[in-house]
Amino acid sequence: MQKKALELLHLVNLHEKAHAKAGSLSYGQQKLLEIARAVATGADLLLLDEPAAGVNRTMLNHIIDLIKKLRAKGKTIFIVEHDMGFVMSLCQEVIVMDYGKEIAIGTPQEIQKNPKVLEAYLGLKATHN
Repeated sequence: MQKKALELLHLVNLHEKAHAKAGSLSYGQQKLLEIARAVATGADLLLLDEPAAGVNRTMLNHIIDLIKKLRAKGKTIFIVEHDMGFVMSLCQEVIVMDYGKEIAIGTPQEIQKNPKVLEAYLGLKATHN
């Protein structure tokens, strides 16, 4: 178990903090530790709730790299996130919800042009041809 834990800490680049208490880690490092804990379950599907929330750009880049590594290892990542730059740079498929209802599904490029999304999130009126 200890060997596996150290492998996971290496994966998330926290191996130098192996003996630190979780509460002593920075907020961003705690986010990485949460992802490592999820990976430790051995699940093929990881559900990440707001992994980008409250972290600085450097840590956000670490999280993006980690998610890409996990995908390369065959993990499916389901992300609930409000940081659209994060979502658009990382996700292959995006589902947009407004007040609990799905309003759009597609690639990041399709979502960025979707009139319902623009109206719901930017207040732009959808134009009809």
